Amino acid sequence: MAGRKKFSTQETVQIILAVIAAISAIGVAYFQFGSKPSEPPAPTDGASAIQYSGRILDAATQKPIANAKITFDAPGPSPQVAYSDAEGVYIFNVAHSDNQLSGRIRVDVNGYEIYNRNISLSADILNLEDIRLSPILSIVTITAEPTNIIVPTETTSPTSTPSFSEAITVMNNFYSWINDAGNKDDLMRSWNLETSGINGFQCREAAGCDFKKFSDFWFDLKVQYKLYDCGSNLVDVEIRTYNRNPLLASTPTAPTYFRYQLVEVNSELKINKGIAIEGHGADCKLQVSVP
Repeated sequence: MAGRKKFSTQETVQIILAVIAAISAIGVAYFQFGSKPSEPPAPTDGASAIQYSGRILDAATQKPIANAKITFDAPGPSPQVAYSDAEGVYIFNVAHSDNQLSGRIRVDVNGYEIYNRNISLSADILNLEDIRLSPILSIVTITAEPTNIIVPTETTSPTSTPSFSEAITVMNNFYSWINDAGNKDDLMRSWNLETSGINGFQCREAAGCDFKKFSDFWFDLKVQYKLYDCGSNLVDVEIRTYNRNPLLASTPTAPTYFRYQLVEVNSELKINKGIAIEGHGADCKLQVSVP
């Protein structure tokens, strides 16, 4: 066709390279300017989060107390809540702009007196003093044979507690913490008494490895229970449930029975398996009845 200029091979290659260079320049400009993320906004209130830590100990034995609920209430949108670990250590973050901040700290854990006092937090001192809790005498109703009744003698210390196997203690904590829960997050203490992982008890069909399912189920209920010690970390449980909401009339359900196996995980005894049974074992001894 007349009037159309023909390019040599060398000229054609030069044109293609020029187009590629132009496209590359546009792409670099886009990633440098067009898609550059915005900087996070600077704090406007002058407050910064400071991490504090402390320990919860048994005043009588000086041993750490796990799963204690620590609440720090200070001026602000909501109180800080933390739970102690197996070593009794708890950590919470508090945002404040002053060097000193006053508030009230409260510690709740089953079997111990409530700890409640005013404290002052300093931006320079991040480790809080150890908190030592005094055990309280547990009131346990025993309905088995007289040989199983635990009666404090005149020489019993006011701060002593009935002596149960560790397996009974874990199962008693599991159900008593369910009954004492003030909100769904409080049920985390009971959830942590179950073994975790894909083969753990937390992943049984009912909860499916999901704490939300666990807490949604149990927060609607309270329980009446009896615990039977079967030895070898086996505990038979008789349980009745009723509605947690006192405004909703609820008759406890007929009793159902389960046998739980507990195993040691990192020096802690945890609930690992559970099966439905027709009734408690004949050789198992009743240890706890609530109420």
